Parts: sequence; structure tokens; C-alpha cells
Amino acid sequence: MMEPNDIFNVTPPSTSTPKGLKRKKVQLSHNFYASSSSQVLTPHSQNMFCSEETATASEGLDANKDIMAKLDLILEKQLNLESRLDKLEENIINKTDVMAHHKIVRETKVLVKKVQQTVCRISGESCEDFHTELAVLMPMQTLDAVFDLEEKILEKNYEDAVMSLQITYLFTLKGTSGDIGEVVKRVFGDEVLSLFNWDGRCGKKSLSELKIVSVALFEIFKLHGRIDFEKEVRKSVEQSHNRQKQKRYLLNKKNL
Repeated sequence: MMEPNDIFNVTPPSTSTPKGLKRKKVQLSHNFYASSSSQVLTPHSQNMFCSEETATASEGLDANKDIMAKLDLILEKQLNLESRLDKLEENIINKTDVMAHHKIVRETKVLVKKVQQTVCRISGESCEDFHTELAVLMPMQTLDAVFDLEEKILEKNYEDAVMSLQITYLFTLKGTSGDIGEVVKRVFGDEVLSLFNWDGRCGKKSLSELKIVSVALFEIFKLHGRIDFEKEVRKSVEQSHNRQKQKRYLLNKKNL
């Protein structure tokens, strides 16, 4: 048994390495330190890295702007091309319509001329003389002129001939226009038309009872149909009445 005083005399166990055994040393690669040290960024290298990133981003934005500008230019040219194509198609359609319209006009003129010749042979009256008479008479300015023409139409021996001649003459007034009102203005003056309305109401005389309106004028506009024809004639009469009122107003104002 160890005495208490011997405690302080105990020799500690040897910490030396036993013979024949060597301590293993951990060898660190020199490259590890080198690579680790290279990854440490100095303030200068950090600035360079940020500058490179900024330059790259700026180049990307510039490239995007160039692409967008080119796309806008392509879109603009495409729209211009579409517009030109639309105009070309429209011109082609219009040209086709015009050519067809001219063909119809030529055929109508030939037909009218044949009708004139046939009518003149039947009636024994010169077509040119009758057309000259109508040209001098129209637009009719008095009731006497209107009723004289109606009486000539109603003459038994000349009814069909005169009506046909009137129709051919109204065709020349119509021309290529589809406006009923324009032809009505060339047939009736505002002064005499102020005495008429379509159905003869309110003390007016009836246009619908005149052969030159209900037969001759309708014949050249029959494609409009009877209802639309009546509406257009009513509209033309109303416009004529307004023009006449305006003339009277200006005349009265001038005389004051």
C-alpha cells in the first residue's frame, strides 16, 4: 500500500513514443493552400469582378434593344405591305366593278337606241325632235307644261310611243347615277314641285298620278322596288319644298 507521502513521488507514465512506432503525420497538399489563397478576393479583384458583370449586363441590354428595334422595323414593314396589298385588292375589285358597270351602260345605250328607232318607226315622229322638245321643256316650271306632257302621253295613238321616248330620255338624264332625287330635280323645277306631294294631300296635287312619275320614272328605277322608289320621291319632294322655302325667306329678307 502506498503511503500518503509517496503520492507526490509517483513518476508519471512516459508519454514518449514507443520504439518501433512512428506517429502518422497528416500531410496537407501545397495546392490546397494555393487554391484556397487564390479564392480570397482582394478589394481590387472584387471591383474588377463587379465591373465585368456590369459590362456583361450592359451588353445584354444593348443586344435586346437592337433585337426589339429590328422587330419593330419588321412589324412596320409588314403592316405597310399588308396595307399595300389591301389597296391592290380594293383597286382590283373596283376596276372589276367599273368594267362591269361600263359594260352594262354600253349594253343599255345599245338597247335604248334600238327602242328609239323602233318607236320612231311606229309613230312616224323623229326621235331627235322629241328629245329636243323634252330637253327644252325640262325641268318643267309650270303646271301647264306638266299637264301638256301628260296629255301627249295619254293620246291614244301615241301613248306607247311617247312613253317609250320619255323613258329613253330619262335614261339619258339618269346616266350612271342611281340617285332618284337628281333625276326628279331635272324633270321638275322647285316652283312647280311645291304644288305637289306624293299622294295629293293638304290641297296639293298628286305626283303618283302622273304617268311621267308612276310609269316612266319608275321604269328606269324599278330595280329599287316600288316602296323604296316612293320613299325616294317623297324625300326629293320634301327637299324641293325646303329649297323653295329657303328661297322665299332670302327674298323676303332682301326686300326688308
